[in-house]
Amino acid sequence: PERGDNMNPYRGITASEKKYLTPAQEAIKESFLKICRKKPFASVGVTELCKKAGVARTTFYAYYPNTDALLSEIEDSLIAELLTVNDPKVKEKKLLDPDSTYIKNVTAFVEKNRGVLEVLLVEQPDIRLIEKWKEAVKYHYWEMVCAEIGEKNSSLALELMADMVVGFYTWSLKNPGKLDPKAVTRAIISAIESL
Repeated sequence: PERGDNMNPYRGITASEKKYLTPAQEAIKESFLKICRKKPFASVGVTELCKKAGVARTTFYAYYPNTDALLSEIEDSLIAELLTVNDPKVKEKKLLDPDSTYIKNVTAFVEKNRGVLEVLLVEQPDIRLIEKWKEAVKYHYWEMVCAEIGEKNSSLALELMADMVVGFYTWSLKNPGKLDPKAVTRAIISAIESL
């Protein structure tokens, strides 16, 4: 395929949006995440959530049809932020360098969102968020991988890279202070070289 953002097969992930949240929505989101530290996403009731957030049920329903829509908004907001910290239009010449700006930016993103990501990646692995994050990784790395290894192996390389990036950062949330960001890039380089 041709290279360029218009041909990037993973560009659909860019539809994720970070929305402005009202104070009521912020309270709902924070309360939802606090409750999810103790019980599964699917078990969080609207009445319980509204009581903890200090909002009326009608307020909740003015923004969300159900708690799954709330969770989806949280996921999309995280992915939109992740996409903006690494704009693929700004090409890094050494994207796969151990000192990659990409990995540094993702590391900063994870630290900034540590509390939310601990809930969604460690305490209750949210498969939908994991898949969205993997799509974002593939979106960012698509041009570099296709240019370096060709179309035939690019899909596999991107899948391995996405698994590694999300896996490394999930591990880092479980083991604070132990992740060497350069190790992430070295592992990605090894995966690509093995293809």
